[in-house]
Amino acid sequence: MLRVNSFVSSSVGKPMDIEGGVALGVFWFILLATILGVFNALNLDQLSGPFAEMMSQIMTYLPHLLAGVLLLLVA
Repeated sequence: MLRVNSFVSSSVGKPMDIEGGVALGVFWFILLATILGVFNALNLDQLSGPFAEMMSQIMTYLPHLLAGVLLLLVA
């Protein structure tokens, strides 16, 4: 696919696991969204409130993170 690990390893000179970190982040994001959906389906507003706030903060921060990664790749 993109072979990010081999690209980073060849440019840095030592092996790095970037793809594993991204996969782990995506896993936890999907798990958080699932937990939020379950709590909302069960009408557990006191439990879903903090998760909804955390999801909102993540979604607000995500474009900045992606822009930083894009700038890093361009540089």
